[in-house]
Amino acid sequence: MSEETPDLHAVFPPFEDQKPSWEPGEGRLPEIHLYFGSLCNRECDFCVVFGSPRGWMAEVDEALLDGLMGLLHPQAQLKVYGGEPTL
Repeated sequence: MSEETPDLHAVFPPFEDQKPSWEPGEGRLPEIHLYFGSLCNRECDFCVVFGSPRGWMAEVDEALLDGLMGLLHPQAQLKVYGGEPTL
């Protein structure tokens, strides 16, 4: 590294350091993306889920979430998407 080039590994670890610590095929998912709908009280131009007051929303109950948790590896990521999450 030259003096002019910052060491970005201090901020962004090399990709191989970010691999899951479990082996594929253990029967559990490493990640689930949940999309609950596009209902939102705003209509922002930059919205990546196209939320609006005219959007839709899916009700999610505890049994569904428990079932999804059973599919995930203990070190997995659960990512939630959709309109305004507090509506």
